[in-house]
Amino acid sequence: VLPHLSALRQAARLMHADAMLALLDGDAHAAADRVATMYRMSDHFADDTVLISSLVGMASFKLAEQTIQAGLDAAMPSP
Repeated sequence: VLPHLSALRQAARLMHADAMLALLDGDAHAAADRVATMYRMSDHFADDTVLISSLVGMASFKLAEQTIQAGLDAAMPSP
């Protein structure tokens, strides 16, 4: 039905994992870059008029927020 949603959700999860690895490596710039991409990607879900697309977009946005919170909890320096 909407097979692209699963792939985009998986991409958000992979970006989250990559951002967390960057945080563990102390690379705040790379982590912030991944989170910015996650935010931009979640915005694209809102372009569709299908409810499930919006829900997947909200889940991706929330994952980006959780990644930011993890960075703040780890005292990630601001840009």
